[in-house]
Amino acid sequence: MYSKGTNGEAILILHGFAANIEQTDTLFNFFTHKGYTVARPILPGHSGRMEDLKLYGPDDWLEEARSWLSKLSAENDSVYLLGTSFGSNLALRLAANNEKGAKAVIALEMPLFFNLKIWTLLYFVQPILQFFKIDYFSKGNPLYRDKKVKREGSFGFIPVRAAGEVRSFIKRHTFDDLIAIKQPLFLLQAEQSDLLDNKRTIGYVCDHINGERRSVHCVPIDNHDLNLLDEEGKMIMLEKIHNFIRVIA
Repeated sequence: MYSKGTNGEAILILHGFAANIEQTDTLFNFFTHKGYTVARPILPGHSGRMEDLKLYGPDDWLEEARSWLSKLSAENDSVYLLGTSFGSNLALRLAANNEKGAKAVIALEMPLFFNLKIWTLLYFVQPILQFFKIDYFSKGNPLYRDKKVKREGSFGFIPVRAAGEVRSFIKRHTFDDLIAIKQPLFLLQAEQSDLLDNKRTIGYVCDHINGERRSVHCVPIDNHDLNLLDEEGKMIMLEKIHNFIRVIA
C-alpha cells in the first residue's frame, strides 16, 4: 500500500471501481524503483468481499483519497494523482477542488463516455435492477464484456446501487472537473476500449483543455484493462507517464 521514497515527490495511485489494488502492481513497482513515495490505498469496500463493496460509494472513496493526498502533501514537495479507470475520476475531482499538493492528474482509461453496451447497462438496466432491489450484476453478462478474456485483480460482480452512483458522479462532476482543473493532465486511453467510447472522450478533452496543459495518448489495445498490454507496451506506457512527470516537475 505504501512505500517511502527518496526524491521528495509522491504518487497517489487510485484504483478503479470493483477492482483490487493488484491491478496497479506494475505502476506501484515502477515508481517505487524510480525513488518516488508511492501510496495506493484500498478504497472502502474493496477488500475482497462483495458484501462489503455494496456498502460504499464514490463519496467514501473520494474521502479516502483526500486523506491520503493530505498525508502525502505534508511529507513531500509534490504529489501526482494517478488514477486507473474510475480512480481517474476521483483524482480529477481532487484536483478540480484545488486540494493542497495535487500537482498533476494522470488518468488511465478514464470513464467519460461509454460505448453502447455499457451506456445501456448503466442508464436502462441498472435503474430497473435497483427498482427490483437486485444487489449485483455479473461482469460476465453479454452486456458487459467478453468472458473469454481472463482478468486478474477484478471483482466478478458489480453492486447495482454503487454502479448508479458511479454513473451519477461522472455526469455531475467529471465533465465540469475537466474544464475546472488548472493542473496539467495526462490522459491515456485504449484505442478500442471494450467499455468506453474513447474517441469521444479524447475529442472532449482536446476541445476543452488547452494544449499546453494536456498530454493525450492512445495505446494499441482493444480492452479497458491496460494490464493486458504486452510487456513492451507496458514499459512504453510507464515511460510516457514518467516523462510527463519529469517535464512538469
